[in-house]
Amino acid sequence: MRETSTSESCIQFSGVTKSWGETEVLHGIDLALPSETVTALVGESGSGKSTLLQIANGLLRPDRGEVSVLGSPIDYHNLPELRRRMGFAVQGGGLFPHMTVFDNISLVARLEGWSEAKLSERVEELFALFSLQGELADRYPHELSGGQQQRVSLSRSIMLAPALLLLDEPFSALDPITRASIHEDFNALRSATNSTVLVTHDMAEAVRLADYLVVLREGRVMQEGDVGSVRSAPTDEYVSHLFEVLA
Repeated sequence: MRETSTSESCIQFSGVTKSWGETEVLHGIDLALPSETVTALVGESGSGKSTLLQIANGLLRPDRGEVSVLGSPIDYHNLPELRRRMGFAVQGGGLFPHMTVFDNISLVARLEGWSEAKLSERVEELFALFSLQGELADRYPHELSGGQQQRVSLSRSIMLAPALLLLDEPFSALDPITRASIHEDFNALRSATNSTVLVTHDMAEAVRLADYLVVLREGRVMQEGDVGSVRSAPTDEYVSHLFEVLA
């Protein structure tokens, strides 16, 4: 496995264990995710990848172990400060249905006290980044296509120009054509943040978008490394099987 120090990693998990009731879903995870890289956490449903991401965001606390994000241990008494430094986008967009597109995107920055002029300038930048038309600003989520909703969600996640972006199955609910279109825009997303962690069960998506792979199975890390090295030298049949769809 690749050795990555805390100073070189965007997220460090040390002995992280998490259970739901009597079921242990993460088993002593030791993992350092590299900075300035798109990392994909991949594995079948129930492998623990979304749980790991929610622990990184402070939404869940591990039962045992420690987590450092952007070089510092998570301070559970000051989670707003942590979340100012990271963006988070989920499957389906997670947009507030009673708020316009503009208000959805700008919500966090408005809470931070940004001026109206600064809000408008930043939203305009994001519309350009994700090829969103200006007239969408006053629409509500139900008036948007699935692809537009996801682009709005991604815009909101990077409104504050975070150092770290967490994406939890953000494209899985989209039809194949729309998903392919948003994949084409992913380079724009990469340019807007230093480090990205993508949770996906789709190995083709992981290979297309990520530089670094972490393969999880039943709450354990099966293999990690650069995409090319994992693909060319899978450590077991499970990892090899995940790549069969690409053959």
